[in-house]
Amino acid sequence: MKASNFILIIALLLHPFLSPAQGYPSVMKVQGQARVFAIPEMLEVNIPVQVKEATYEACSSQLVTTYNDLSTALIKAGINKDEIKSSGLNIQEYYNYYERERKLEGYTGNIQISIKLAHSDEKLQSIMRTLRDERFKFGYNLGFSLSEKQKETLEAEAIKNAIADATMKGTSIVNGLGMKVVSVHEVNYGYTTGNQDILTRENVYMAKADMEQTGDLQLNPQLQEVYRNVGIIWHIVK
Repeated sequence: MKASNFILIIALLLHPFLSPAQGYPSVMKVQGQARVFAIPEMLEVNIPVQVKEATYEACSSQLVTTYNDLSTALIKAGINKDEIKSSGLNIQEYYNYYERERKLEGYTGNIQISIKLAHSDEKLQSIMRTLRDERFKFGYNLGFSLSEKQKETLEAEAIKNAIADATMKGTSIVNGLGMKVVSVHEVNYGYTTGNQDILTRENVYMAKADMEQTGDLQLNPQLQEVYRNVGIIWHIVK
Protein backbone atom coordinates (compact mmCIF):
# COMPACT_ATOMS: atom_id res chain seq x y z
CA MET A 1 0.00 0.00 0.00
CA LYS A 2 1.29 3.42 -0.90
CA ALA A 3 2.15 5.71 2.01
CA SER A 4 -0.19 8.40 0.69
CA ASN A 5 -3.14 5.97 0.67
CA PHE A 6 -2.34 4.79 4.20
CA ILE A 7 -2.30 8.38 5.47
CA LEU A 8 -5.67 9.05 3.79
CA ILE A 9 -7.29 6.02 5.49
CA ILE A 10 -6.00 7.08 8.91
CA ALA A 11 -7.35 10.60 8.35
CA LEU A 12 -10.81 9.26 7.46
CA LEU A 13 -10.88 7.06 10.56
CA LEU A 14 -9.97 9.95 12.80
CA HIS A 15 -12.44 12.38 11.20
CA PRO A 16 -15.23 11.95 13.84
CA PHE A 17 -12.75 12.66 16.62
CA LEU A 18 -11.26 15.85 15.29
CA SER A 19 -11.47 18.68 17.81
CA PRO A 20 -13.55 21.88 17.51
CA ALA A 21 -10.31 23.78 17.10
CA GLN A 22 -9.85 22.03 13.75
CA GLY A 23 -13.15 23.40 12.43
CA TYR A 24 -15.66 20.81 13.65
CA PRO A 25 -18.09 22.29 16.19
CA SER A 26 -19.06 20.51 19.39
CA VAL A 27 -22.69 19.66 20.09
CA MET A 28 -24.79 20.40 23.15
CA LYS A 29 -27.87 18.28 23.92
CA VAL A 30 -30.60 19.83 26.08
CA GLN A 31 -34.05 18.58 27.00
CA GLY A 32 -36.78 21.14 27.62
CA GLN A 33 -39.85 20.24 29.67
CA ALA A 34 -43.22 21.90 30.21
CA ARG A 35 -46.47 21.21 32.04
CA VAL A 36 -49.70 23.05 31.30
CA PHE A 37 -53.07 22.73 33.03
CA ALA A 38 -56.75 23.32 32.29
CA ILE A 39 -60.17 22.56 33.73
CA PRO A 40 -61.68 19.88 31.44
CA GLU A 41 -64.65 21.03 29.39
CA MET A 42 -66.17 17.65 28.50
CA LEU A 43 -68.49 15.53 30.64
CA GLU A 44 -68.48 11.77 30.04
CA VAL A 45 -71.08 9.34 31.40
CA ASN A 46 -71.08 5.57 30.82
CA ILE A 47 -74.23 3.59 31.65
CA PRO A 48 -74.30 -0.23 31.52
CA VAL A 49 -77.88 -1.13 30.53
CA GLN A 50 -78.46 -4.63 31.91
CA VAL A 51 -81.41 -7.03 32.02
CA LYS A 52 -81.92 -10.62 33.14
CA GLU A 53 -84.74 -12.85 31.88
CA ALA A 54 -85.61 -16.55 31.83
CA THR A 55 -85.68 -16.91 28.04
CA TYR A 56 -83.55 -15.58 25.22
CA GLU A 57 -86.50 -13.94 23.50
CA ALA A 58 -87.63 -12.18 26.66
CA CYS A 59 -84.09 -11.01 27.42
CA SER A 60 -83.57 -9.62 23.92
CA SER A 61 -86.96 -7.89 23.90
CA GLN A 62 -86.55 -6.38 27.37
CA LEU A 63 -83.00 -5.18 26.62
CA VAL A 64 -84.09 -3.35 23.47
CA THR A 65 -87.13 -1.88 25.24
CA THR A 66 -85.07 -0.65 28.19
CA TYR A 67 -82.41 0.82 25.92
CA ASN A 68 -85.01 2.66 23.84
CA ASP A 69 -86.77 3.93 26.97
CA LEU A 70 -83.53 5.27 28.45
CA SER A 71 -82.49 6.92 25.18
CA THR A 72 -85.92 8.55 24.89
CA ALA A 73 -85.77 9.75 28.50
CA LEU A 74 -82.31 11.26 28.00
CA ILE A 75 -83.39 13.08 24.85
CA LYS A 76 -86.50 14.35 26.67
CA ALA A 77 -84.17 15.61 29.42
CA GLY A 78 -82.36 17.79 26.90
CA ILE A 79 -79.50 15.54 25.73
CA ASN A 80 -78.87 15.71 22.00
CA LYS A 81 -79.48 12.41 20.20
CA ASP A 82 -76.04 12.61 18.55
CA GLU A 83 -74.37 12.79 21.98
CA ILE A 84 -75.78 9.38 22.97
CA LYS A 85 -73.65 6.46 21.73
CA SER A 86 -74.02 2.73 22.31
CA SER A 87 -72.00 -0.45 22.03
CA GLY A 88 -73.26 -3.66 20.43
CA LEU A 89 -75.96 -5.74 22.04
CA ASN A 90 -74.68 -8.72 24.04
CA ILE A 91 -76.75 -11.62 25.40
CA GLN A 92 -75.29 -14.56 27.32
CA GLU A 93 -76.56 -17.61 29.17
CA TYR A 94 -76.11 -17.67 32.92
CA TYR A 95 -75.99 -20.78 35.09
CA ASN A 96 -76.25 -21.82 38.73
CA TYR A 97 -75.08 -25.03 40.36
CA TYR A 98 -77.44 -27.27 42.30
CA GLU A 99 -75.89 -30.29 44.00
CA ARG A 100 -72.86 -30.03 41.71
CA GLU A 101 -75.02 -29.97 38.62
CA ARG A 102 -74.97 -26.92 36.39
CA LYS A 103 -78.42 -25.64 35.50
CA LEU A 104 -79.40 -22.96 33.00
CA GLU A 105 -81.10 -20.14 34.89
CA GLY A 106 -81.75 -17.76 32.03
CA TYR A 107 -80.07 -15.02 30.01
CA THR A 108 -78.37 -11.72 30.74
CA GLY A 109 -78.18 -8.93 28.22
CA ASN A 110 -76.30 -5.65 28.20
CA ILE A 111 -75.73 -2.57 26.07
CA GLN A 112 -73.19 0.10 27.08
CA ILE A 113 -74.48 3.64 26.63
CA SER A 114 -71.94 6.46 26.58
CA ILE A 115 -72.64 10.18 26.63
CA LYS A 116 -70.00 12.80 25.88
CA LEU A 117 -70.95 16.46 25.82
CA ALA A 118 -69.82 19.90 26.88
CA HIS A 119 -70.01 20.03 30.67
CA SER A 120 -72.61 22.21 32.28
CA ASP A 121 -74.32 21.88 35.64
CA GLU A 122 -77.71 21.89 33.92
CA LYS A 123 -76.83 18.93 31.66
CA LEU A 124 -75.25 17.03 34.56
CA GLN A 125 -78.37 17.39 36.73
CA SER A 126 -80.63 16.40 33.83
CA ILE A 127 -78.73 13.15 33.34
CA MET A 128 -78.61 12.37 37.05
CA ARG A 129 -82.35 12.94 37.47
CA THR A 130 -83.05 10.63 34.55
CA LEU A 131 -80.93 7.87 36.07
CA ARG A 132 -82.89 8.06 39.34
CA ASP A 133 -85.86 6.53 37.56
CA GLU A 134 -86.58 3.03 38.90
CA ARG A 135 -86.27 1.62 35.37
CA PHE A 136 -82.68 2.84 34.93
CA LYS A 137 -80.88 2.03 38.18
CA PHE A 138 -77.96 0.24 36.54
CA GLY A 139 -75.27 2.41 38.11
CA TYR A 140 -72.95 4.58 36.02
CA ASN A 141 -69.40 5.91 35.62
CA LEU A 142 -68.93 9.65 35.35
CA GLY A 143 -65.80 11.61 34.47
CA PHE A 144 -64.36 14.66 32.77
CA SER A 145 -61.99 15.04 29.82
CA LEU A 146 -60.33 17.71 27.75
CA SER A 147 -62.10 18.82 24.58
CA GLU A 148 -60.29 18.49 21.25
CA LYS A 149 -59.83 22.26 21.13
CA GLN A 150 -58.32 22.20 24.64
CA LYS A 151 -55.97 19.38 23.65
CA GLU A 152 -54.74 21.30 20.60
CA THR A 153 -54.30 24.53 22.56
CA LEU A 154 -52.51 22.87 25.47
CA GLU A 155 -50.31 20.84 23.12
CA ALA A 156 -49.15 23.98 21.32
CA GLU A 157 -48.56 25.81 24.60
CA ALA A 158 -46.66 22.89 26.14
CA ILE A 159 -44.39 22.53 23.10
CA LYS A 160 -43.71 26.28 23.01
CA ASN A 161 -42.87 26.29 26.73
CA ALA A 162 -40.69 23.17 26.40
CA ILE A 163 -38.68 24.85 23.63
CA ALA A 164 -38.31 27.98 25.77
CA ASP A 165 -37.15 25.82 28.69
CA ALA A 166 -34.55 24.07 26.51
CA THR A 167 -33.35 27.41 25.15
CA MET A 168 -32.99 28.87 28.65
CA LYS A 169 -31.00 25.85 29.81
CA GLY A 170 -28.84 25.88 26.69
CA THR A 171 -28.10 29.60 27.02
CA SER A 172 -27.00 29.12 30.63
CA ILE A 173 -24.73 26.25 29.65
CA VAL A 174 -22.95 27.97 26.75
CA ASN A 175 -22.54 31.18 28.75
CA GLY A 176 -21.04 29.20 31.61
CA LEU A 177 -18.64 27.48 29.23
CA GLY A 178 -17.70 30.72 27.50
CA MET A 179 -18.94 29.37 24.17
CA LYS A 180 -21.64 30.38 21.69
CA VAL A 181 -24.32 28.65 19.66
CA VAL A 182 -23.71 28.29 15.93
CA SER A 183 -26.89 26.56 14.77
CA VAL A 184 -29.54 24.00 15.66
CA HIS A 185 -28.36 20.52 14.69
CA GLU A 186 -31.44 18.44 15.55
CA VAL A 187 -34.80 18.67 17.32
CA ASN A 188 -36.38 15.57 18.88
CA TYR A 189 -40.02 15.47 19.84
CA GLY A 190 -42.01 12.48 21.04
CA TYR A 191 -39.90 9.61 19.77
CA THR A 192 -37.03 10.27 22.18
CA THR A 193 -38.95 9.19 25.28
CA GLY A 194 -41.83 7.10 23.99
CA ASN A 195 -45.11 7.88 25.69
CA GLN A 196 -43.54 9.26 28.84
CA ASP A 197 -44.04 12.81 27.58
CA ILE A 198 -47.82 12.40 27.35
CA LEU A 199 -49.47 12.57 30.75
CA THR A 200 -53.16 13.51 30.77
CA ARG A 201 -55.03 12.90 33.98
CA GLU A 202 -58.75 12.27 33.88
CA ASN A 203 -60.72 12.16 37.11
CA VAL A 204 -63.53 9.60 37.15
CA TYR A 205 -66.45 9.31 39.50
CA MET A 206 -68.32 6.04 40.02
CA ALA A 207 -71.69 5.89 41.69
CA LYS A 208 -75.02 4.10 41.92
CA ALA A 209 -78.00 6.02 40.67
CA ASP A 210 -80.03 5.30 43.81
CA MET A 211 -77.39 7.06 45.95
CA GLU A 212 -78.52 10.49 44.77
CA GLN A 213 -82.18 10.33 45.73
CA THR A 214 -82.03 13.59 47.65
CA GLY A 215 -80.45 16.76 46.28
CA ASP A 216 -78.49 17.38 43.10
CA LEU A 217 -75.07 15.90 42.40
CA GLN A 218 -72.44 18.64 42.68
CA LEU A 219 -69.08 17.99 41.03
CA ASN A 220 -66.13 20.32 40.52
CA PRO A 221 -63.75 19.04 37.79
CA GLN A 222 -60.10 19.03 38.78
CA LEU A 223 -57.28 20.47 36.71
CA GLN A 224 -55.87 18.12 34.11
CA GLU A 225 -52.25 18.16 33.05
CA VAL A 226 -50.53 17.89 29.68
CA TYR A 227 -46.77 17.32 29.81
CA ARG A 228 -44.38 17.56 26.86
CA ASN A 229 -40.63 17.49 26.38
CA VAL A 230 -38.51 18.59 23.46
CA GLY A 231 -34.87 17.65 22.93
CA ILE A 232 -32.67 20.12 21.05
CA ILE A 233 -29.10 19.58 19.86
CA TRP A 234 -27.05 22.70 19.08
CA HIS A 235 -23.72 23.17 17.38
CA ILE A 236 -21.53 25.26 19.72
CA VAL A 237 -18.06 26.76 19.34
CA LYS A 238 -15.60 28.84 21.31
